[in-house]
Order: sequence, then C-alpha cells, then structure tokens
Amino acid sequence: KYLLPGSAGIATTLYALAGTLRDQGRLREAEPIYRRALEIREKTSGTDPGPMVETLHDYAALLRRTGRKAEAVRLDARATQLQRAN
Repeated sequence: KYLLPGSAGIATTLYALAGTLRDQGRLREAEPIYRRALEIREKTSGTDPGPMVETLHDYAALLRRTGRKAEAVRLDARATQLQRAN
C-alpha cells in the first residue's frame, strides 16, 4: 500500500534520497528526484500541506544553489500560499 508507484510512501523515500544527494553536492542527480517527489505529493497530499510545503522549500533551495533563483522564488511562493491556506 505505501510503496505503490505514486504513493505517499514513495514520495517520502524520494524526498529523503533527494535531500541526501543535495547534501552531498550531487545537485543534478537530486533535481529530478525532488521533481518526482513533488509530483507524487501533489497527488497524495490530502488535507495536510506539510509534506508538500517541505518538498517545495527544499527543492527551491536546490534551485537557488544552481543559480535558478526565479524558479526557486516561484516554488517558495507556492509553499507560502499552501501554508496560508491551511
């Protein structure tokens, strides 16, 4: 149940892996994993925005480290909007 493709459990695992890769400086490898975790969390977040907000902020941090500030600002703004809505 928790490790089905597209499940919240997979999103959590991918999120953790992306964070580890980011911390190791392996930014190119981490980015598509953050993106996939975000896609899954968009579909499975339900009423708790916490995991989605966390993923958006951390993905934004990665984008800032790669010089993509405009993209990072959009993700952070989206996270802030989710936080305010709940």
